[in-house]
Amino acid sequence: MIKKIMLVDDMDIANFISKKIIAKTSAQVEIFDFTSPVQAYDQLPVVNPDLILLDLNMPQLTGWQFLDKMKAE
Repeated sequence: MIKKIMLVDDMDIANFISKKIIAKTSAQVEIFDFTSPVQAYDQLPVVNPDLILLDLNMPQLTGWQFLDKMKAE
């Protein structure tokens, strides 16, 4: 079964590095990367990720706020 990983970081380079590291594993994964935490949050029901790698220090919506919103739902 293919696992879904959501990368949420406002820096493209951080998502790029994470994708390269994940690609080195033998795991079968589908990666969804977002530089906008608001867009990533809106896509949660669509993507339905198995794992989220989340930057905590982002504009618009911090990682902590992202988690709080998830917890509230």
